[in-house]
Amino acid sequence: MASKRGPGRSQRRAAEALLATHFAERGYIRYPNPVRLSEGSQIYRKGSEVRLVVDTREELDEVREALRLVGFRPARPFLKGSSHVQPVYGASAVEWFLDVIYRLT
Repeated sequence: MASKRGPGRSQRRAAEALLATHFAERGYIRYPNPVRLSEGSQIYRKGSEVRLVVDTREELDEVREALRLVGFRPARPFLKGSSHVQPVYGASAVEWFLDVIYRLT
């Protein structure tokens, strides 16, 4: 019978390590521009986000699964040039990625 408690500790650590690796290789953080905040939410999207950039659809699928394992809900990915970009929205995501990078390096 399968456990309903969620991923085990080793699965979560493996997912954290995968996300940290992708973030360290080609990921980046976008912060809101304080000058543009007055433009309103329909014109300027004002949230913080982490963007993870990968080359293949298989890598993207791995990143999306790892995000689910650590508790994030992956947003819709998009293409940028020939790369896939997986955004993770919110200040809490930015904090989490910075914390994980700090702990694992």
